[in-house]
Amino acid sequence: MSDREQEAIVPSLVQAPTLIARWRGVVARHATSVAVACGEREVTYGELDQRARAVAAHLLARGVAASQRVALCAGPSIDAVAAMLGVLYAGATCVALEPRWPQSRLRELVALARPRLILHDLEHAALAASLGQEAVAGACSLPDVLPDVLPDMLPDVLPPSSSEEAPGLRLPSDLGREQPAYVIPTSGTGPLRAASVRHADVLQGLAACEAALEPGPGDVWSQLHSGAFHLALWELWGALAFGGRLVLPAAPRPRASAELLSFATRHGLTVLTLTPWELSEWLPQLALAPAAERARLTLSFLLVAGDVLPAGAVRRWFELMGEDAVVVNGYGTAETGGPVVLGALAVADVARDVPAPLGVAVEGVSWQLLDERGRPVPRGAAGELVLERGAGFGALVGAPALVPDSPAPDVPDSPDVPASARRLRTGDLARQAADGGLVVVERLGASVMTRGVRVSPGEVEVALRGCSGVAAAVVLGRGAATGPATGAAAGPAAGPAAGAAAGPAAGPATGDELEAYLVPTGAALDAELLRRELRDRVPGFLHPHELRVLDEVPLTTAGRLDRDALRGSGQPLTGRRQAAPTAEEARMLELWCGVLQAPELAVEDDFFAAGGTSIRAVELVIALRTAGFPCAVRDVLQAPTVRELLRRLSGSAAAAAAAATVGPAPAVGPAPTPAQAELGAGAVSDLQQVMLEQYARHAAAGNGVYHVQESFTLLDRQLDAARLVRSFAEEIAREPAFRTSFVREGAGYRRHQAPAPQVELAREDLHALTPAEQTTRLGAHARADLARPFPFDGPGALARFTVFELSATSARIFSSSHHANNDGWSQQQFLRWVMAAYRGASEPRELLASDPYDAYVAAQAKVADDLAAREHGRQLALAPGSLVPIDRPPPARYLEVSRELPREEVLGLLALSQRARVQAKALFLAAAAQGLAELTKDEAITLGVVVNGRQPEVPGMLEAHGLYWNLQALTLQQAAGATHAVSAVHEELTRLERFALAPLSALLRARAPGQELRYTFNYTNFPAVGGDGELETRDWRALDTWHYPMNLGVHLDLETHEHQLRIACDPAYCSELEAARLLAVIAGQLERLLVEAPADLVARGAAQAGGPR
Repeated sequence: MSDREQEAIVPSLVQAPTLIARWRGVVARHATSVAVACGEREVTYGELDQRARAVAAHLLARGVAASQRVALCAGPSIDAVAAMLGVLYAGATCVALEPRWPQSRLRELVALARPRLILHDLEHAALAASLGQEAVAGACSLPDVLPDVLPDMLPDVLPPSSSEEAPGLRLPSDLGREQPAYVIPTSGTGPLRAASVRHADVLQGLAACEAALEPGPGDVWSQLHSGAFHLALWELWGALAFGGRLVLPAAPRPRASAELLSFATRHGLTVLTLTPWELSEWLPQLALAPAAERARLTLSFLLVAGDVLPAGAVRRWFELMGEDAVVVNGYGTAETGGPVVLGALAVADVARDVPAPLGVAVEGVSWQLLDERGRPVPRGAAGELVLERGAGFGALVGAPALVPDSPAPDVPDSPDVPASARRLRTGDLARQAADGGLVVVERLGASVMTRGVRVSPGEVEVALRGCSGVAAAVVLGRGAATGPATGAAAGPAAGPAAGAAAGPAAGPATGDELEAYLVPTGAALDAELLRRELRDRVPGFLHPHELRVLDEVPLTTAGRLDRDALRGSGQPLTGRRQAAPTAEEARMLELWCGVLQAPELAVEDDFFAAGGTSIRAVELVIALRTAGFPCAVRDVLQAPTVRELLRRLSGSAAAAAAAATVGPAPAVGPAPTPAQAELGAGAVSDLQQVMLEQYARHAAAGNGVYHVQESFTLLDRQLDAARLVRSFAEEIAREPAFRTSFVREGAGYRRHQAPAPQVELAREDLHALTPAEQTTRLGAHARADLARPFPFDGPGALARFTVFELSATSARIFSSSHHANNDGWSQQQFLRWVMAAYRGASEPRELLASDPYDAYVAAQAKVADDLAAREHGRQLALAPGSLVPIDRPPPARYLEVSRELPREEVLGLLALSQRARVQAKALFLAAAAQGLAELTKDEAITLGVVVNGRQPEVPGMLEAHGLYWNLQALTLQQAAGATHAVSAVHEELTRLERFALAPLSALLRARAPGQELRYTFNYTNFPAVGGDGELETRDWRALDTWHYPMNLGVHLDLETHEHQLRIACDPAYCSELEAARLLAVIAGQLERLLVEAPADLVARGAAQAGGPR
């Protein structure tokens, strides 16, 4: 028979009706070629086919019918492969049982799959008998039969050595691609699930491999994975569907260690399939092998699949094996039956410490990334990966459909394949890379809440793997109790003042603690060095609470991480013993522990490495001042440990006196007296006056200026909408700001306090509407709300809240308010209290007796009269190109342009700010100013920078609702380099701290009459309101438009992992194209900061702090 004739008898993977049809064609062409080798034994395709037919004859004689299930309980052997093929020959479905699994898990799978027979080898006869009894007992009307035995254990059932069919063998003739071929357990968590994999699923996966990898008869594959793991199908059929050789390991299977290299070279493997964990475990052993032995590897490509692949592992592979060594990153699930995304990796693909990209979907498969409401996420954002295939996917065993509640993107209906079967919700979180490829980040639900921020353990693992001496790292979340409240931790500083200082820290628990499990490369790990390197890589909220060392990472039989075996294993890694704290240090340390809700801090622990943020730093300063320590936020930034801070403060006599005081010392700083606070009663702040005036000018245009809308979805397993509305009402009643209204009086406005809250609170049931109708209703509500002006002719509601019930487990929360009565921080704090009250996680707060805003306005008046503040205003240089007429006509709308920031870049910038001891805002503001200067060619840029007006001197301000932000003018000259730009911005921001409350409008009236600033800059880095596992918030949307011509914003949401640069601009001053170009330039400046500035900035920070740390 000619080659062409032999080619014709091997049906293509697209045309083959079943796997057996493809197999029979391969056997006809390669009958004398070795098909499978195991130990010293090997068998040709023809011989293996005879054994498979014998098994099929035996099954048919025992009454096994097409589509019935037959289980296989055996170790790796030639006859295990023959048994699997025999099951398919008989038209049955093969259920692979992994003998190394716990018996309880095996019984669960048998009860789920309900096989008619169980085939087994002699080694597992007792196990199979036990499981067979379990299956018969649990199956409906199945015959009570004994488990069968593999042919090599019963020689009398072996067929004669002829190519003719065994006597009595009548193969089913009506099999097709939709016929189930395998039952494979899925990799999901929780109760055991199993997918019914069709012949079509495996054949399509093989077609994808053929197109991307070009396997052939000359390839040698190995099956290292259990038949109960979907990768085994890739390995087995990758060889047998193309005439290649399959090598089975003799028991025990070689773990990814030194023996794996010997196994691969001895058998001449050309294809090796590993999970990412197996690869990470093998690399250190591979590095120890002589270069000559590594050179004996004959791999055409290394296929890695089954989990998220770290880029660092691939980089190390290239370093050891050369850049020409081919690594293919594959993605598929038990439900897909084969790979659906394949991509060869290059060195450039793994340059950064992030998950390696997957590439593009194979032919016939498409994908979408959807949020929890089934809507596509923005490019660059993460969403659940949903696969689509015209031929569909199989169903879950025992389930009517694989994903009956899956989202419904536009997929044409087909009479043969229902829409629900053509979509597969994978449960994996992924994002689209810049080149259009796919990057899987982690499993949905893998993130944990810690230190008030939702974090991905994978990000911590990547950072740890990059540290000296770490070969492998795994990070798990561990449930932690609620830390002490600030007020309770204040010790001697008891009483009303201390209680006021507690603020939000007395609320919900911080969530899980992070446990890091580390495998060293060889030498013992140094805990101090490790934590120091970690500070260079990621911000403090990503630092593990505990480090543990172990010899190797426990893996499952599928080569995946065994989290149950890992938890609590290994030995704690501790650093040097620190000297016992002095009484003074212990008193300050207690305050730190309360603010950070971390009860086990030491005096040399870094505040930011322990989870501190800029807002937490303000909380800490409030607590410290209440306790008698004359401290400012800049002191915490420059001296972020208890020991360093006390050393910094000890230079003043006031600090020494405060340290000797047992009880609380008087508050230090310009806190308004009661008489001064009374002067602020009813008056508005400078920024409120500006917002109210501009709202009146812009309201007719309907452009949304200072009309803030915010919405999010609340997910709760047992949603109680009535209790949620009550929680809103209770928290609204406690906030004086919700009793505030603004009334125009003469040329200005005044605040009025009503005896009861001036708020609209509503509830609307949308259960009966479809998701599309719900979306329409929510959009109509938002548009109608924006068209409703806020009242300024008397008392009236300046806040409106609506709870839309979407389902029994979800609600959409919509809020609308005037910006003059709240800022982003107070809005988030208020919602946190509402969520805490709803789930009963905090004690009810007391009603604030008076509005702290009176004291705030009085403090601003005091700063306005301060001689130093006046001198600051006179010396401030205003860039002429940064000013515009104040009476310009309002636009009909503001353009909004945004650009996603890569999360790894954001984490790098936050870590850099901590190492350099500069405000994180300084990095982003420097990039924005440099970007503006580059595009406008102006030598100097003046921006109105949003600054925190919540000063420690005003009690109650931190937790109160209201507009406690202010605008300050900051002028920057075009800098020569990134380091100089950041240093200049940081110094200006530090200098402005003293004048944070100074009224900007007064300065502009004096220096530039009739004009105002062209540019404003706002930086927010607080997370969205999170949950505790049962209660989650998702899909945040906000509309917050300022009246200035160009508003630059940086929004880092550490909770949702969404980080953006934003511009809202007046089209008369900036086109959409110009705004997009500016964002691109700013993004480039940020990238440059990470490359050019770190060493100089860190050296500068160490010098200012008094030497290296």
